[in-house]
Amino acid sequence: MIENQRQYNLTKANLERFKITLSYIVQQDISKLEVQIQRDAVQSEIEVLTNQLNAFDELQNGQTQVELGAFEDIAEKLIQARVARGFTQADLAARLKMKPQQIQRYEASKYANASLTRVLEVARVLQNAK
Repeated sequence: MIENQRQYNLTKANLERFKITLSYIVQQDISKLEVQIQRDAVQSEIEVLTNQLNAFDELQNGQTQVELGAFEDIAEKLIQARVARGFTQADLAARLKMKPQQIQRYEASKYANASLTRVLEVARVLQNAK
């Protein structure tokens, strides 16, 4: 799952590299079977990256509804809600009156280091965001 604009940009760049790689595979001096195996592997990765980019775009464009449900999924849902509302990590941090690095740490650890009080504050800010 792409969690922020930086990851989105890196994923997009990787996708372009895989597309270039795909075009060079057929030019290699290897057997048809090896070409097919390499092509299938690269095409599979292209599909994975494309799906990740599309999912992030849909969140940002409001095409995907994010419901905060089961507590086990709370970290992923908080990140998805932030992205869907168009907030960067810095935007969320500003609304919570904290440093952006703290939000980065929370998301990197999937909120494992955040207190329940902090998780609820984040959820309230995201729930009430317009």
